[in-house]
Amino acid sequence: MDFARKIVESVPRALEAATIRLQGEVQKTLNLTKSTVESRSKPGDPPGNETGTLARSIRHKMLSPTVGVVFTDVEYAKYLEYGAIIRSKSGKMIGFPVSAEGKQLVKSAGGSIRGAITAAKAKYPSLQFRRGGSVVVVGWTPSRGKRGGTFVPLIVLARQAVLQPRPFAQRSVDNARGDMASAFSASLNGQLLKGGV
Repeated sequence: MDFARKIVESVPRALEAATIRLQGEVQKTLNLTKSTVESRSKPGDPPGNETGTLARSIRHKMLSPTVGVVFTDVEYAKYLEYGAIIRSKSGKMIGFPVSAEGKQLVKSAGGSIRGAITAAKAKYPSLQFRRGGSVVVVGWTPSRGKRGGTFVPLIVLARQAVLQPRPFAQRSVDNARGDMASAFSASLNGQLLKGGV
């Protein structure tokens, strides 16, 4: 077998090795920081890992012998990568939990913001609705304990929310370029040496 033909036959495996390396880099980037309701990632930084769903969904696929892709089928990935403006379809306000307590209320209400506010009214006698511009903050003020007298936000209501980009895919490509080239080269060299070329 001539050298040129062996190289052509070895490229698909080498390309897949580079694609797998990129897949690993994307997963690593998504697992850099743990995220909680209280500690979200900053705009411009990769998103924090709250549940691991996005990181676990990252896969690779060879579309042809010379084209490999790394992808996810998680719909919100594109909003994290590029940012988004979230608006209510009905024109009503949309709500977002802004604390662990708020998140738990929404979860207990089956994901319903309205149900969470109803539950909060029953749970917190001092529930308040603080308005500021086009935003309403729903919270309560405990009378005792270490948070006594301090307003505790639970849910924010707004007409729209702007999600600033938290790029992870492009950052992963930038970070993995050298490793991808090394993986490609190592695979190609290994195949050529194995074939006695």
